[in-house]
Amino acid sequence: MKNTHAFKLLEAFKRGQVMTAYDAPVPNFSQRLCDLESMGYNFGRCKVGNKRYYQYWLIQEKVAA
Repeated sequence: MKNTHAFKLLEAFKRGQVMTAYDAPVPNFSQRLCDLESMGYNFGRCKVGNKRYYQYWLIQEKVAA
């Protein structure tokens, strides 16, 4: 994987970490999440209380192409 930020984010998700854009270990969280989704990874999302942001977690490691 060329994108080291996406790789770092993926490793955190594989460890079972649930995160928001605010506590993500990488810059440009939403773009890195899109990069991972385009590679075939699936993520769960849920809105945090009455806030305007979501928590994300890894659902499926990689979807067959």
